[in-house]
Formats: sequence, structure tokens, C-alpha cells
Amino acid sequence: MRGRLITVAPNGARKMPGDHPRLPISPESIASEAKLAADAGAALLHLHVRTADGAHSLDPALYREAIAAVHATCGDRLMVQITTESAGVFGWQEQVRAITETKPEAASMALREMCPTDSASDRAAYADFIADCLAEGVWLQHILYSPEEVARFNRLHETGIFGTAPFVLLVVGRYGGGETSTRAALDAMSSALASGIVWAACAFGVAETDILDHALATGGHVRVGFENNLLHTDGSIADSNAARVERIASLVTARGLTVMERNAIADAFALPQR
Repeated sequence: MRGRLITVAPNGARKMPGDHPRLPISPESIASEAKLAADAGAALLHLHVRTADGAHSLDPALYREAIAAVHATCGDRLMVQITTESAGVFGWQEQVRAITETKPEAASMALREMCPTDSASDRAAYADFIADCLAEGVWLQHILYSPEEVARFNRLHETGIFGTAPFVLLVVGRYGGGETSTRAALDAMSSALASGIVWAACAFGVAETDILDHALATGGHVRVGFENNLLHTDGSIADSNAARVERIASLVTARGLTVMERNAIADAFALPQR
């Protein structure tokens, strides 16, 4: 596959406008940033919504409002992927409801949150929820944080619960610091994935550009944006999410690859029928 999908994650669950004045909180500001990111090369929007005071939310009504604002501003140039991230606030029921009541085109979920153990009950509930999402035509991205989680995902994949060619996000590093984002950390996860699993990567801090370039070189897609990182390689603060998307898009073309447009996603990935 020569095309590379660039996902923009413009806000996340943790940062606030005090961290960067262009970090979007309201539906209108998210839509505005999304349009600029699409202009720069993003085709998928990883959407977090916030309450009026900026708190992380999984409220389906807020999701519907933000999705409508994005479509009104961007038309069909961006696919919207909602998150089910708990951020230490929400539990299983709220995470499930975010998808079942929003009915988005796409959604992301962390394996460690949605299937925290290998108990029969956890695995059955997870499998049933995945089946419901696929039946509703929701394109899922499964978030993995370590080689151990990759191994768990591989074992679950063998059971067939994810369908064909599942899409995963490999998170290289950690929110709030700690583990450093390195090429070796990415390789430890991507090389362990079972055959047929499609992957993207995200990373943190000044290493983000290098990690994502390595992902592009080794067959992966990429996610970029202020959720994970505000910095260019030289340590300067990016003016906007679009500036970071533009930089990564330039790496795609420099490698002789193609920046994937929204209308190419269906042909490139195993999307469920809506």
C-alpha cells in the first residue's frame, strides 16, 4: 500500500487552551481546526469532546453536536472517529453508550479498557460489543500500548472477533511523560503484530516526527496532533495542529508515498458495511 492515512488528534482529554491557544474545545473551534488539518493532509479526525468547562466527556449529545459542526465546516473531506477513552473518569457503560447512541462512522477503543482481563466474562462482553459495532457499520481502531498488549490482541484476533484486517493504533510513549518515545519501542510492537493487522502509530514530544517518519518507512499509518505533542523536532512550539499535519504530510511525499484522501479510505481499509 503506497497510500498513508494521516489522522489528526487536535485536543485529547487532558490539555487545555492554557497549554496552547489553538487547542480546540468547543464544537466550532474543533471544526475550524479540523478544516485546516484537512487542508494540510489529514483524512481522519480523532475526536474528543469537552464540557462547557473543558472537562473530558463521552456524552453522545456532545459528540453529535461536534460531528455536525465538523461536517458543516469540512463537508465530506474528513472521516470522524470518536474516542471511548476513559481518561480515568468513565467506565464500561459510558464507553459503550458513546458508540451505541452516537452511531459514528468510526471509533477508537483501548484494549486494556474494554477488555481489561482474559477472564471468560471480560472476553465475552468485549466480543459481543465488537460484534455489535461491526454490525452497525462502525469502523473500529484498537489502541495498544505495549508488546504485551500486542500479544493479547494477536490471541484475540485468532478467534476471529475483529473481522478481517483489524486496524490498531500503537502508542509509543505515555501521556504525562515516563517512557520515552523511541523507534525501538515502535519496532517492538509493530514487528510483533500478527499477519493481516493494519497499524498506525502515535508518539509524544520532540521525538514524534522521527517516530512517525519511521512508521511511514516500515508500513504504518500515522496519527499527529496536539493530543500527543505540541512540538516540532527542533523543540519549537507548533503554531497549530495543521502545522504538525503539514510536516508529517511532507514526510509521506518525501518517501515517495501518497497522502491518503478521505475518499480513498474505503478502498484501502476493511470498513464494515453501514
